[in-house]
Amino acid sequence: MNMKIHQTGSGEIIAICDAELIGSTCEDEKACITITPEFFGSEEISADKVEKALREGDNITMVGSKTIAFAREIGILCEEDIILIQGVPYAAILRW
Repeated sequence: MNMKIHQTGSGEIIAICDAELIGSTCEDEKACITITPEFFGSEEISADKVEKALREGDNITMVGSKTIAFAREIGILCEEDIILIQGVPYAAILRW
């Protein structure tokens, strides 16, 4: 998985994706997402670091079957939280 943490004036935005999706675009009639290294990072990150970010982050965007499966495995997501964009799983978490 690739991950990048963006610092904003109101906190962090954490972006996580399957490494093989970097450089691709997923689009259907309802949504479109372009998976760039600038947003999702250009290096693969250890599962431990990804888990820490998933457990502690307040604004998380994630895309890809491996990433979503991992988030479900550690209890961060349930099936209802996931949408498919051109068959690719996508989820976002916003904690207040």
